[in-house]
Amino acid sequence: VIYAQAVAAIDRGDNKGVEALRRAANSGYAPAQFYLAKLYEAGRAGVPKNAAEARRWTERAALGGDRWAQHNLALYYYEAGSGQPTAASAATAAQWFRRAADQGLVDSQYNLGRLYETGVGVSQNTAEAYKWYLIAAASGDADARASALRLKGQLSSDARTAAERSAA
Repeated sequence: VIYAQAVAAIDRGDNKGVEALRRAANSGYAPAQFYLAKLYEAGRAGVPKNAAEARRWTERAALGGDRWAQHNLALYYYEAGSGQPTAASAATAAQWFRRAADQGLVDSQYNLGRLYETGVGVSQNTAEAYKWYLIAAASGDADARASALRLKGQLSSDARTAAERSAA
């Protein structure tokens, strides 16, 4: 209730909602933590722009199970090296994408497919990439569908069948 009221106040332009949002975030409510992270990221609602605070609150929300926070935390790790992640940061990004993908987040499913296709943060595995692309494509992601079609011909019939069963 506190969270919903805080968001409604902020959406109306009433920055007093930020204090209620902070209370909800400090109590461990992951959606409030992620909302606060986004405020810090953008510098909105009277919250100063602060990348370090945005990341800290994103991580708290991700640890609390918020799938969008998990996805964004994965992006933080992936982009840790100015677009060229270290092996360790890419592996951590893959773990967070996997957590969000397992919760049905299509963007993370697609990104996980890309990581498996390119071998960034995970061992390169075309069949695993194909599987994740199929999963994302089943939710209507056109890029995932195109990527799955592109990879389909590169797999043996056994690998393709196993990936398709796993995706289903």
